[in-house]
Amino acid sequence: MNIAAKNLLQASAIMLCAFFTGQLVNSTRAEGTTQVTDQSIKYVGFNELNEAIATGDSLILDARSVMTFNKGHIPTAVNLPAQSPATDIQQVVNRMKQTPKRVIVYCSDANCNDSHALALRLTQAGVENVHIYKEGWEEWEILAPTN
Repeated sequence: MNIAAKNLLQASAIMLCAFFTGQLVNSTRAEGTTQVTDQSIKYVGFNELNEAIATGDSLILDARSVMTFNKGHIPTAVNLPAQSPATDIQQVVNRMKQTPKRVIVYCSDANCNDSHALALRLTQAGVENVHIYKEGWEEWEILAPTN
């Protein structure tokens, strides 16, 4: 067996072990698993996002990487990459308990899945009223008013 085939076989075995371990852990949890569906998440368009920024009634979360966020982001947005550790997600949950607001998550564009992944993580952690600005930074750069 050549090295590439051997590595592929080992990687497959590790992935299967991880999958079954996750299934076992989830099946033994007292609280079970939280099922979040697309129906749990709402979407906002450019105008609604712009209004939310103007009124300050929403927490805007940028799900892109820190490096991408630092190159440019929507005003008032807080960077929380989709792959953030659970402790960072918990900080948002705690913040929302103190000052409940609508949460609007965005990423690069309509083809970026990071905003959806982060919205699901937030919803699973108990944050309510989570929305996605699906068109993301790409649309914002084109349509946003410049001062």
